[in-house]
Formats: sequence, structure tokens, C-alpha cells
Amino acid sequence: MTTDLLQSNPNIKSAKVSAKPNLEKNLHLNSSNKVEKERSDESIEKEFQRKSLEQLYKSDTSIEHEQIDEEEEVPEILKEELGEDTEEDEQKTSFLDKFMVAATTSAVSLNFASLSLDSVKSKLENMGFGEVAEILDKILDPAAMIANKLQAAGFGSDLLNQAFKNKDATLLIAGFGKVFQVLMAGDDDFLQLAGIQTAFDQMKPGCAKVIGFSKFKNFGHSVNEYFKATKKILKEVLEDPIGYLTFKPKSGHLERGLVPGSMAMLGGTIGCMLSGENRILRTISSTFRHIIGGVMYGDYILSQISENKNLSTSGYFYGGSSIADTVFTPFKGVVGKVGHKLANMAYFVGEYLYIKGLKEDPKAALEMA
Repeated sequence: MTTDLLQSNPNIKSAKVSAKPNLEKNLHLNSSNKVEKERSDESIEKEFQRKSLEQLYKSDTSIEHEQIDEEEEVPEILKEELGEDTEEDEQKTSFLDKFMVAATTSAVSLNFASLSLDSVKSKLENMGFGEVAEILDKILDPAAMIANKLQAAGFGSDLLNQAFKNKDATLLIAGFGKVFQVLMAGDDDFLQLAGIQTAFDQMKPGCAKVIGFSKFKNFGHSVNEYFKATKKILKEVLEDPIGYLTFKPKSGHLERGLVPGSMAMLGGTIGCMLSGENRILRTISSTFRHIIGGVMYGDYILSQISENKNLSTSGYFYGGSSIADTVFTPFKGVVGKVGHKLANMAYFVGEYLYIKGLKEDPKAALEMA
């Protein structure tokens, strides 16, 4: 009956025939749309991933730049807070410079005069000028000691001036260490008691690269920075003891040997103070103060690491004075007296060159080779 109906009604037949290609067409379109949709979804997902990675990269780069900017800005921030030197600061510095020149020249000259008298005193006595020699001795010896203390006071004042300008706690302790030397030191222990000052001012070039800047916000800030730097350096020294013993550390940072050297120097100085008149203990302590802390891990390193000629040359004078002072420590009488005066003269020249070098190039500690 259905067949008859189709045959009897040609419109129905034609609708069936025409519906077939339309259905195929719709199926094809649906399939194409599905493929396009899948491609579109895949494209959107890839674009999202690309943008996410790009955003992540930009974020990391931004953080990195912020960290670099912060590190670079620290010295500038400190510079802004501290400000430039005022006219009063410049006048003070100029006065201290002139005082150091005068005090150092007087100390070296009077020590040389006293030394010369000691060497010819016996000849003058044999020639009948014994009384003249005694009078000169009573004048020159006290004068030389006064000049020594004036020179030390000038150096200490200079250190304190630098300490307050830079808010540097190590230089502050070094400056007061110099005051202690002026008040307590005598002829035979004048250089030994300078170990307090030397131990702390030696910390500055030793820690300079680790800290990265030389001016601080306040003294508490400098104490914190030096503590962190010292902790890091001592860890490095313990990890590479042979390198530092041979003055060829793997890191290449020879200047960091100044830090354990400062500790040896300070320990030797305290030992000298506690030794009293015991020459054996004093000589052992002097070896730690002068030879290990002074020459090996102080003066030698200082002479090698700086391109600043005054700083490097000061290391040689410091070294010569340290060796001479240790060698003549066991001796009493004229021999010991002569030896200590020779050491004093070399030491004063070293101090003058050291403080001059720091002033000429405040960034010298940051430019160590």
C-alpha cells in the first residue's frame, strides 16, 4: 500500500529523493564544523599556553631586574642618606691630613735621632762627652715617645673621622684601639698594643667584596653586615684551608685571608698584654700578633691585593716593622731598644701610607685584584 501511495503520489517521491542529498550535505557540514571546532579549541589552548609562558617569563625577568636594581641602588641610597662631605668635613679632613704629616715626620725624625744617639753613646762617653750624651738621651727618648703618641693619636683621630663618616663599626673600634695604645703603650710594647687597631681596620678590606659597599646606614647596620661577611668568609676558609695556607685559594679571593689574620692578631695582642714580663710568653704572643696575623695574613696580603700604591706599599712597611719588633722582643737593654725604634719608624710610615691610601681612593677596598 505504501508503494502504491508513492507511485500514485509523485510529490512524495520527489521529496524523498531531494531529502537524501540534503541529509548528506548536513552531515558533511556537521563533520566540518566539528573539525573546525576541534582545531579552534586546539588553537585557543596553544595560544593560552604561549601567553602563559610569555607572562611567566616576563614575571621572572621583572623580578630579576628588581633584584639587580635593589643591589645597585644600595650604595646610592646610602649615599643620599649620608650626603656629600660638607665644607666643615673637608676642613676637618684637611687638618687631619696636615697633622698626620707633621706627627709622622716628627715621630720618625725623633726616633732616628734617639736611635743614632744610642749607637754612638758609648763612643761619646769614651771621648769624655758622657754627660752630654746622658742629657741628650733624657731629652730625645721622652720626646720620641711623645711624638709616637701624637702620631698614634693623629692616626686614631683619622680612623674615627672615617668611622663616623661611613658609620663603620670596625673603624670605630680601631680608632678607640688607638686611644688605648696612646694611654697604655710603652717603649717595648708600643707596636704590640697597636694590634687592637690593626686587627679591626684590617677587617675592612677583608670583607669589602662580600659586603659590596663601604658606607652604612648606621653603626648597627655595619655590625650586621660585617658579621654576615665574616661568617661567610670563615666558612670558605674552613672549606679550603690548604688554599689559604698557600695563599692560593680556589675562589681567588686572597683578600679574605685578612679576616682570620685579624683574629690571630687580636689574640696575639691580648696574649702580649697578659704575658707581663715573661719574655717567652711575650715572644710567642708577638709571633701570633706580628708574624701570623700581621705579616702572613695581613701585610703580605695587603701588599698583593690592592692596585692603590699607597695601600700596597704600606703592607711592606707594616711587614718590616712587624718582623723587626718580634725579632727584638726577647732582647733587653740597648739591643732591644734599638730594634723597637727601627720597627716604630717603619710602622709609622706604613700607617701614614695606609690612611693616605684610604682617603685617596675610598673605593680601593672594592677594587681589590
